[in-house]
Amino acid sequence: MIIKDIMTPDPLTINLLSGVKRAEQIMREKKIGSLPVVDNEKLVGIITSRDIRRSHPNRIVADAMTSNVIVLTPYNTLWEAKDLMENNGIERLVITNKDSIVGILTKSDLYKEIGKYIDNLTGMYRKEYLLAEALRLLENNKPFSFLFTDLDKFGEIDKNFGHEIGDKIITEVSRLLKKFDNDKISICRFGGDEFVLLLDGGKESAVNLAIKLIDEFQSHQWTNHLDIHTSIGIAVMNPQNKSINSENGYSVITELLNKASIASTNAKKLSVKYLVVEF
Repeated sequence: MIIKDIMTPDPLTINLLSGVKRAEQIMREKKIGSLPVVDNEKLVGIITSRDIRRSHPNRIVADAMTSNVIVLTPYNTLWEAKDLMENNGIERLVITNKDSIVGILTKSDLYKEIGKYIDNLTGMYRKEYLLAEALRLLENNKPFSFLFTDLDKFGEIDKNFGHEIGDKIITEVSRLLKKFDNDKISICRFGGDEFVLLLDGGKESAVNLAIKLIDEFQSHQWTNHLDIHTSIGIAVMNPQNKSINSENGYSVITELLNKASIASTNAKKLSVKYLVVEF
């Protein structure tokens, strides 16, 4: 899930003093939408098909290019690339490594890959997105929490009412959870009747969110007037944990998510609405 896996490597470049007409010819022949612009092998800009349409063909690339180039490294995540493209309204990113141009990432290639991590039934991201977001919070030394929620006795719904009704309930759950999606909360469908919320916040905020979720489940009018409940496992990350570093960050996050899953199971066994564990 890093840019290196899907970028176009070793892209064509064009010199700062080349003609716009030459840039247009290269892009047309190679069927590409942009060219990084270099001067003495250093990245100084990017010229796109849009830039060319706005410029006279007799001008040089320096007059037509966009000089403020937004770049990422091959090791940034797909989600970071997505945020950068959407926030800046751009269609392609120049990928650099130690000041060398190593690739181009287009929005179409990015979205094609990201589509593999979207759940077909609910339209939610799968867990890979949440893990990447959690890693970002961990690297920024911020407290965060996983809220793992699965439905109580969902297997009986499938058995007694059929998978069509079961799918409708899953879809309703996703719509209910999406109401909480904001700058501080990210949500994914983990699998089956299991969903995970990633909260940019510690224990107190996580417990307050869990209570709100439980209230929403209780007050919602479910398909077939079914009585749907959930048990929530909360796992809180303490950013001051000195055993965490850049080398083991991903394994720490997956372990934390597993703790949230176990806490959800234990909450059911203990007949409590939520259970909290801290890491």
